[in-house]
Amino acid sequence: MDSEGWTHIENFRRRHNMIEFQMVSPITKFSNTMMIDITMEQYNSWVGGVLIQDAMPNTTVDEREFIKTGMTPECWDIAFPEQSEV
Repeated sequence: MDSEGWTHIENFRRRHNMIEFQMVSPITKFSNTMMIDITMEQYNSWVGGVLIQDAMPNTTVDEREFIKTGMTPECWDIAFPEQSEV
């Protein structure tokens, strides 16, 4: 962990009140970027053990998944395609 608390993200930038996360998808291996409205305090709270939905209640499920794993909704579609009903 660096001095500001960022551990597993490849790259981030603060823009206004947003943080830009750049993550590599574990499924596609492509680099994806997402702007997420969280504070450093929220991120550090999660890293410190608070459940992500409690640390970042203002984020969507997709945003939280991206922060945790780097997976986008499109990655989930690739990893888990809908099965046709038999």
